[in-house]
Amino acid sequence: MAETLSFHIVSDNLADFEKILALVKNYNPDVDLSAVSSMDNWMWENRQYLNIDGIEEKLLQEKIVFIDLKSPAVNDIGIYAEYINNKYVYDLWINSDEFNDTDTRIEHINKYIKIFNHVLKKTVNRFTFDLIAVGFETVFNYQKNIIDTIKRSDNIFLWAINERMPETGFTDKYKIYKSSNNVYKFLLNGESDFEMSVLRLFKETLNK
Repeated sequence: MAETLSFHIVSDNLADFEKILALVKNYNPDVDLSAVSSMDNWMWENRQYLNIDGIEEKLLQEKIVFIDLKSPAVNDIGIYAEYINNKYVYDLWINSDEFNDTDTRIEHINKYIKIFNHVLKKTVNRFTFDLIAVGFETVFNYQKNIIDTIKRSDNIFLWAINERMPETGFTDKYKIYKSSNNVYKFLLNGESDFEMSVLRLFKETLNK
């Protein structure tokens, strides 16, 4: 059974999707845009197709935007975007059978994490984040309060949280690390070689 790897982002900024897609394609030419659509709710009611330049209008109308990507290397790949409590909330996800191959699992996961970090490196100076969350088969429930977001979300092994966020109230299952530039704190659930390698990648990117 395929697994889904998700990167959740909360930001004050509207993403430049054309630039992001160009960066992804530059790093991995196999990824292409399939379609962009909006919908009223997670039941996919009132689905409408649109161009990338129509995304902001739909988000401000409190629609859910779905950017459907395609790649021969995976089953499904895409981005969901919402505008919640005056924040842009993004979910970049990859569904792949590769993640179930015990021998090459970490290699495949790291490949997509490196693509995500490649995009971050090119946008981090123009795109501020309240938080980034990474996990498999995640439940991400964004709340205005970051502590409530963490408590109501599940299956997330790494949080990167802006230092403006509170110091206390995190659940005991996370160990806290800080970036050397004192802009982000990282909450890590687990200390395996894989989890520590993901932490190092994010720290290197967000320390810039």
